[in-house]
Amino acid sequence: MVRSRSIIATPPGATIKEQLNDRGMSQKEFAVRIDMSEKHVSKLINGEVQLTPEVAVRLEIVLGVPARFWNNLEAIYREKLIKIAAEKAMDADENLARQFPYSEMAKLGWIPQTRNSKEKVINLRKYFEVVSLSLLENTQITRIACRRLAVTDKSDLALLAWTQEAKIQAHGIETKPINIKGIISVMPDIRRMT
Repeated sequence: MVRSRSIIATPPGATIKEQLNDRGMSQKEFAVRIDMSEKHVSKLINGEVQLTPEVAVRLEIVLGVPARFWNNLEAIYREKLIKIAAEKAMDADENLARQFPYSEMAKLGWIPQTRNSKEKVINLRKYFEVVSLSLLENTQITRIACRRLAVTDKSDLALLAWTQEAKIQAHGIETKPINIKGIISVMPDIRRMT
């Protein structure tokens, strides 16, 4: 059984276990009758392996419960696991979203104004083009090179927001191909400006 704040996912194996208990059948005997290893049956009952359509047909034959019932139980279980993972990710992202300068970003028109924490998460995910805000810790996504007066988590997230806005604005700018020789020729002038 897997649970989150509001969802409980019970594997089909719990129902198989009930069926075995009702029949007074051991897992060992069941494994022989269904022609599977005891280890696999144990994993099936504990929800560690997926109940396949082939196993559902075997269950129908051995336990007399239709295969569609087992397939449906497995589909519901897998769907709930996905919802549990999504709920946990949302909880983690809500904590991370509190660290962003959300109201300033909204005032600048980068993201919609909202007080709802889940909407903030969704808006930030869309803004940064990631499925989870925790991915912003990945340096492949957030490659930034700059000088700063102070390094704090809050300043890092504000910097990420400004960098993303620059990327968004840059997408709308049409440019000419780069002239490497021209850049090299003006490099001494650029160095004097820094």
